[in-house]
This record gives sequence, structure tokens and C-alpha cells, in this order.
Amino acid sequence: MEIYETIFRFLYNILSVYVGYRTIELFLVSKKVQWEKKFCLYFIVWLINSLLYVFSTGIVVVRISIIIGYLCFAFILYEGSWKMKILATVGAFALGLLSEDVVWIFSNLIGKPIEEEAMGCLCSGIFALLLLLLLERLKVFTKRASIPASGCWNLILLFLGSVFLAEIVAERMESYEWTMISLELICMINLGTYHIYHKVVENYEERMFKAWTEIVKDDDYIVVPGDISWALKIEEAYNDLKRIESLPGKKIFLKGNHDLWWSSLSKVNSLNLKNMFFLQNNSFETEKYVFIGTRGWISPKSSEFSEDKDRKIYNRELMRLKLSYDSVKNKEKEIICLFHYPPVEKDRTLNEFGLFVKEHNIKIALYGHLHAYSLNNVVDEVVDGIEFHCISADYLKFIPRLIRR
Repeated sequence: MEIYETIFRFLYNILSVYVGYRTIELFLVSKKVQWEKKFCLYFIVWLINSLLYVFSTGIVVVRISIIIGYLCFAFILYEGSWKMKILATVGAFALGLLSEDVVWIFSNLIGKPIEEEAMGCLCSGIFALLLLLLLERLKVFTKRASIPASGCWNLILLFLGSVFLAEIVAERMESYEWTMISLELICMINLGTYHIYHKVVENYEERMFKAWTEIVKDDDYIVVPGDISWALKIEEAYNDLKRIESLPGKKIFLKGNHDLWWSSLSKVNSLNLKNMFFLQNNSFETEKYVFIGTRGWISPKSSEFSEDKDRKIYNRELMRLKLSYDSVKNKEKEIICLFHYPPVEKDRTLNEFGLFVKEHNIKIALYGHLHAYSLNNVVDEVVDGIEFHCISADYLKFIPRLIRR
């Protein structure tokens, strides 16, 4: 056996065992096991399978060994009934077989069969990882009230872009197998990047609610400036809102660009949620402060801003802000102005929302919206005598921040 074949077989087994291990996590809940123990078990299973594969003991023996390894993962590292553990093992093994069959069948269908077995194994291993990443994303999506269409379109566009890029690669490579691996690697990098970002915020709800219950008291006021639920309809958002209702504190909400379920203030108020106030063309007065605000909109300085489509919405949001301010009965109290979109630009200049705040002598403005790469645009400081606080969940790492006592 040539050295590159041995290397490919070892790489394939790393992918095979890893994909099996992660596939089992789709079915079962992990036990509290030290990572060293997990790594040792993973390494043992990988080493046994690699040695069997390299020394050609036969495909049946190798596959039996893989099944035994997956069973070890399921019964040692995870909780659940023995039936679920068997099901998880079967699922992990089936994913591996499916990826192998797809790669080999596809190669034959297009008239370019893979001649090197080791190369074909590596292709199927990478393809299995792609399938796993996709399944994990779908699992996260389906936990929500509805699947965000943008997330699905992102995945589709990533794959389409990868195909076109692979065509460029194919023109420069004589080997079809290497072209196929290039395609898969490009897909994996794209999908993997999307996957890593979501892994960073994985379990964000649990972390956020845990921090909320530990920090916020019943008599505190807590502000949520938009993007409250992924739901499309108010009926779908109800469970999310009831969960927030059960948390300590008196909540003040503002509509975000993703709150498609929030069609009107009257419909939201008809839910009769306790200790929850929704800002839209109105204001909310406490013992010491008055809260006003509006969603805001994309900055005219943004390359995404369209005069034809966005200017009308932008002006309407300015009108909503004026209505909110005009509804304040006691302007002697300190006014706290809430926005979803930032009222201040990255270069520390005020947009029209920020200028409204300044002209009305409001000294504090809170906003959200920013996440991921857009956190580079955060302004969390005093500008023109106004305290600007970015309180987006990503920026605060899902931990409530104290603004005023």
C-alpha cells in the first residue's frame, strides 16, 4: 500500500469516528464526563478501526468494529434508554453508509468512477461531515417557533457558490478525485463557518435566562429592544413571551426587525401578559424614569439603504419617535430613549434619530440589533453629551447590564 493511501485511510477514519460521535449527539444527551475520558475513548476507537482498515482485515470486520465503537460512545458517554442508544448507533452507522453510497453512485452516474479506494473513502468521509453539519443546523432551527427562511437560504447559497468555485478548481486539476475533494472542502469551509458561529451562541437561551434569574430582581425594570422571537405569527410567539413573563423583573419591549409576529400594539396587548409593557407610539413611566422609543431603521449612510424602499420606512420611524415623545406627560423625569437600530454611526456622528435625542435634551439612549461581524459598529460611550449603550444580546454575552439604579 502506498503511503498516501495509508494517510487517506487514517484521515477517513478520523472523519468517520468523529462524525459517528457527533451524530449520536443528535439523539442523546451527554453525561458529565471529563473531556480526557472522551478523548481517550475516541482515540481508542479510531486507532482500532484505522489499524483494521490499513491492514485490510475485510470490510465486514471493519464495519463491525465501527458499530462496536459507536455503541461504546452511546453507552459510556450518553444518557438515555438502551433503545435510544441503539437507535443513535444505527443512525450514526447509517449516515456513514449513506455518504459512501452517495459518493460512489454519483461518481459512476456521471461517468467518472473513483479509481482509488482510499480517495473515495476520503471523499465520503468529508461528505458525511457535510451531512452532519447540515443535520445539526436543522436541529437548531427546528427548536424555534418557526424555521428562519434566511437560514435555509444561506445554506443553499453557500452550496451553490461552492459549486461554481469548484468548477474553477476543476479546470486547473487533471484528477477528478481531487476536484471532488476540493468541492467538498469548499462546501465544508462555508458551511463550517456558518456552523461555528451558531456553536458560539449555542444554548444562548439557557445561558441568558440563567443570568437573568441570577441578576434581575422582581422590582427591577429590564429593557429588551427588539428581536424577541423568531415567530412569524403572534400565536407562535406566545410561548416565547410566556417564558419571558415567568422571569423576574418588569419588562419593557420594543419591536425589532425580526419581530414579524408583532403586527399591531393592540394584538400584542390582547395577550394580557403580566409585568410586560410594549412600546409603540407611546411611553412608559416609572417612579424615576420615562421610557420612550421606536424601532428605527437602516442608516442612510449604509450601502444597503435604498431611497426608494427605505426612506419611507425611515421617516415613518421618526414620526413614531415623535409620537412616543409627545405622549410623555411628565417631562421633568429623566427620559430614557430606546431604539432597535443604532441612533449613532460608527464614526460617532448622530443620525436623525440621534439628533432627535440631542435636540430634546435626552441624555441616555439604548439600542440593540448588532451581532456577529456588525459588532464592529458598536458605539458604547458618551457622544455629544448622550450616553449610548449597546445592549444587544451578542454584545453583552447574554448577561443583563445595569444601566441605572
